[in-house]
Amino acid sequence: SQRGQLAITLDEELEAVLTHDGGAQAIAPSALDDVLRPDGAPPVDYAFRFNRPPDGLRLRLNRAPSRMNADVTTIVSVREDAIAYLSRVDFQIRQAGRSQFRLTTPDWLGDDIELRGEHIRQVHSHAAGEQRIWEIELQQPMRGLFTLQLLQTLPLPEDGTVAAAVIQPLDTE
Repeated sequence: SQRGQLAITLDEELEAVLTHDGGAQAIAPSALDDVLRPDGAPPVDYAFRFNRPPDGLRLRLNRAPSRMNADVTTIVSVREDAIAYLSRVDFQIRQAGRSQFRLTTPDWLGDDIELRGEHIRQVHSHAAGEQRIWEIELQQPMRGLFTLQLLQTLPLPEDGTVAAAVIQPLDTE
């Protein structure tokens, strides 16, 4: 007989479902021999033990979904003849990376908002009722913190009222 263990580590961009064990027995990754769990190595996602080499062990791989939260901070600066809107959106991206972001701004804020952020490839916007939807595409997927800044200066309305610009990130938890 031939006995052994099998350890499988997946990139964070992937998730898997066991479709056929091929005769191997699934075990907890902590039950693996130390040689299959060296210090500093990525964590083991799947672990198996077998008494003879598995025949047809299969995992179905899928791209892991990206999970994201966002915090928005907006500062409104009023001067004698202009209003400056400065917004910062901090996206916190977990699991799989993300290269596309969407958010809404009030349509009255205009379609010429200056957007700043690292690795921006292109920006598109379109009106949707009283909102404007912005689609930002990056040059490469990002994980962790991604910060986007929005800048807009408008003339002070004749009646002197100052409207709040509510920025809403889309596709977030």
